[in-house]
Amino acid sequence: KHLKRVVEAGAHINTPTGSMSPLAAAVQVANEASNLKEANRIVNFLLQRGADLSSTDHTGTPALHLATAAGNQKTARLLLDKG
Repeated sequence: KHLKRVVEAGAHINTPTGSMSPLAAAVQVANEASNLKEANRIVNFLLQRGADLSSTDHTGTPALHLATAAGNQKTARLLLDKG
């Protein structure tokens, strides 16, 4: 809910928050989530609003690679389907 309000208030969907893009951060959360379905809703929300699929974390690792390296097939598939 908070993310939705921030985006609707005009926040740029690709502006890094700290050391990584919002999409990379959301994928990282999904990689560690106990509720993957809810975490992927956040990833999907960002993608629907134009999140850059090539955005990275603080080491330059793209969101798709973060998901695949963690063995997170569902999030990786979501990213591939949107790309």
